[in-house]
Amino acid sequence: MIGPAYLMDRIEVMHETAIWNFNTPGQYAFSKCLAGEADKEYEGKKNYYEYVKHVYQSVNLGLAKLFQESKLPVYPAIVEGSMSMTLEISEMESIIPKKYFTKDYIEDESISKRTFEGDSVPLDFAF
Repeated sequence: MIGPAYLMDRIEVMHETAIWNFNTPGQYAFSKCLAGEADKEYEGKKNYYEYVKHVYQSVNLGLAKLFQESKLPVYPAIVEGSMSMTLEISEMESIIPKKYFTKDYIEDESISKRTFEGDSVPLDFAF
């Protein structure tokens, strides 16, 4: 992630906590809120779960189509019901400017940068 240093440290902590560490009591409470209501028809779909699946699939297929129609040598993985997109990007290395593979390509010291071991930036981050 790239951004002002005074925000990045906070955003990185909040993001990891919110996305990957939703505690068991919170999950249980959320499931109780959905109980019964989520099984009802929602936005023209059989239930809330089918609606969310449809939205995720629509976004995923839309992103895949954009990548497939681009002239970039990237290959999306089509998955069911996910908002994320996995791309095969190994052919991009020769296209990405070399400066993005170096640790110091951002000279502005007020911008917080992710650090990596070794002397180079991995392909997925350079991309």
